[in-house]
Amino acid sequence: SKIQEYVHQMTSSNPATREDAHVLVLNGSGVNGLAGTKQAELENAGFKNVDVADAPVGEYTEPAYLYQMTDGKTGSLILLKEELVAEPRPAAELPAGINADGYDFVIILGEKNNDQTN
Repeated sequence: SKIQEYVHQMTSSNPATREDAHVLVLNGSGVNGLAGTKQAELENAGFKNVDVADAPVGEYTEPAYLYQMTDGKTGSLILLKEELVAEPRPAAELPAGINADGYDFVIILGEKNNDQTN
């Protein structure tokens, strides 16, 4: 039931579950399916609200870019930093053309995620 889900969420020791962060994962790597793979990894780590899409055309030379769109949710931020090995960037640095409305974090997966180019 909804009540049981809420109690589980509020009593979870996992901050990703407790904080209910909304995450958008964008694939800027050119590797088909990479964002979906990361979505599954994040869901396994406790994130329940993870959406995926392609990133706008651009130069994404780092393995991952992490943008913090809202204040708070520090436990989720720490988990994402560890998962991505990336430092958070402010929302103001988010590339143009990305609709981040409703998301706490936006992740862009870059070209160094493409093992074939390393």
